[in-house]
Amino acid sequence: MNRVTDIHGGSRVECRDGPLGTIQRVERDDNGAPLHLRVREEASSRVIIVPLGLVHEVDDDGTIWLRTTIEDAKRFTPGAAPERSPTQRIEAEAARSEPAPPVALHREDLVARVEPRDLGTIVVRTEMEEVPASVEVEGEREEIELEHVPVNEAVAAKVAPWYENGELVVPIYEERVVVSKQLFLKEKLRVKRISVLERRTFEDVLWRERVAVEDPDRTDAVRERQGDPLVDAVRDLLRRVGARLRRGGSASDEERSV
Repeated sequence: MNRVTDIHGGSRVECRDGPLGTIQRVERDDNGAPLHLRVREEASSRVIIVPLGLVHEVDDDGTIWLRTTIEDAKRFTPGAAPERSPTQRIEAEAARSEPAPPVALHREDLVARVEPRDLGTIVVRTEMEEVPASVEVEGEREEIELEHVPVNEAVAAKVAPWYENGELVVPIYEERVVVSKQLFLKEKLRVKRISVLERRTFEDVLWRERVAVEDPDRTDAVRERQGDPLVDAVRDLLRRVGARLRRGGSASDEERSV
C-alpha cells in the first residue's frame, strides 16, 4: 500500500540511510486535502516537515519509507539543515503561526481489473450409433454312444434291458437253426451318455451412446482426453499395493496375487 490514508500518528519514518523519526500528524488544508507530514526527529525531538512527494512506500505495520536520505529530508524544513532550496515553501512549527496555503497533491495509480468476456457457446449432445458385437458361450449337450459287445451265448429266455455301472445294457437276441432250436444272446448294446463342449458365436447389433461436442463459435475452450487402459491398470496395481502395505502385508504378496 502507498496511500496517505494509511499514514497515522506515531508511525515510524525511515530514510534510505536510517530512521528519521515518528509521525506527529498529517497537515491538511481547509478542505481536508493532505499537505505534508510533521515528523518528530528521533535524535533531537525537532519537528521536520516532509513533503508527501518524498513518501515511497507505506508498510502494512504503518512504517513509512522515504525515497531520500536523512540530510536531504531535513533540507525541506527551515533551520533544520544548513542548505535549503529557495523554491521550496515549507512551514516551520516555531517560525510561523499562520497555516500554510493548501497544496493539493495528485497521483495516478495503475489498477488492474478482470472483466468476464463471452467467448461463445458450447453444444454438448449425445448420438446413437450401431456397434457390431458378438459373444462366445460354451454349452453342453448330450450324445448317445453305442458300443456293440459280441456275446454268442445260448440263453434260456429273454431279459429286459438293465443298467450296469451307469450304462443302459440292451440285449439283442436272434434265433439260430441247430439240431434243435435254441435261443442265443447275440450281443449286448451298451448305451451311455457323453458330454460334448461346443463353442458357438452369436452376433447382433447393439446400441451405445457417445458424446459429440460442437464448438460453433470456435472458442478453442474444449479439451478431450482419452483414458489409457495400461496407465489405468498400473494405477490400480499401485493402489492395491499401497492398501496391502497399510494393512501390514508386503508388496511381493500383492504381486503374487495379481
